[in-house]
Amino acid sequence: MSEPGIARPLLPERWSRATVTQSANRNLPDDDQAMVALAVEWIPLGGPKEEDIRARFGFGPMPFWHRICYLLTRPKWLKLLNAATITELQAQAMTQFNPPRRLTSAQQALR
Repeated sequence: MSEPGIARPLLPERWSRATVTQSANRNLPDDDQAMVALAVEWIPLGGPKEEDIRARFGFGPMPFWHRICYLLTRPKWLKLLNAATITELQAQAMTQFNPPRRLTSAQQALR
């Protein structure tokens, strides 16, 4: 049993998206923690909007997603997030780096 006020470490299969924002992660930089928390919060909606990223961090989506991709390679973050969350964040980052192309009317006519 753990002492009152001391969080017990979660088993990997029980890690949730809420784990990122818990105060038990005191050894992680606040900006990194805030960035991952924002990205995880917006997973169901396809990622945070550019305005939200700029308002919270003062830079655009590309540096934000580059930092997220970097953090997802770090062992500390891999321990905090479950595999499904990591996969979804990586997929959203790749969408930002390689947005789907829109076909022009001329290209559509050729099909």
